[in-house]
Amino acid sequence: MNGETLLRDTFALAVRPDRDRTFIVLSGELDLTSAPAVESEVDGLLERGFDHIVLDLRDLTFIDSCGIRALVRCRREALEHGARLSIIRGPRPVERALELCGLRDHFDVVVAPRFQRAQASPQSPWFMAGPRLERLQVLRRTVNEALRAGCSPNGSGPRPFLCECGALGCNDLLELTPEEYADVRAHPGHFVIVPDHEIPGIDTVADRRLSRAVVVRGDAAG
Repeated sequence: MNGETLLRDTFALAVRPDRDRTFIVLSGELDLTSAPAVESEVDGLLERGFDHIVLDLRDLTFIDSCGIRALVRCRREALEHGARLSIIRGPRPVERALELCGLRDHFDVVVAPRFQRAQASPQSPWFMAGPRLERLQVLRRTVNEALRAGCSPNGSGPRPFLCECGALGCNDLLELTPEEYADVRAHPGHFVIVPDHEIPGIDTVADRRLSRAVVVRGDAAG
């Protein structure tokens, strides 16, 4: 389960075992479309005998009534399985939504673990690997191709492009001309990233500049 991640346009879910607890890290918008994924993940962990699940809400940007209902259901399912479900409190908008529903003190709250995202590795949910990395890079390349296609034919100046690293939740932008991005895309295994966003053990830096780096990813580096 370590590092298992579900990605959608506005939501990501990652599972991270940590000693006697299993963290489910939620990022983005927990709403009608994403709530079932959270419920399904919790149900699966409970069925497999995990007895302490922690929902990490720190990276949520939005929660609606469907998301709140999913949290309540997950807690109820945990209790029915004789397990414990805790949360790590989210940002103020998420906390406010729980307050308005009278649920701020409804959940068992734990302190965030000490692991740091900056020390992420390919085995953590913060850096993707395998098929999930492939889906993430396809998504980011699709966005960048759309950005390049939307550039004026007469304008060759720098434009913002999305970092194509494998870090979950990275929305950093870098600037290069459409022609420079086309040069990167001419090599299928090349990706343009913000400097120092390369994945240890997976990415090989082919070109590093002040504002960007080009990496060769995985098998393409051989």
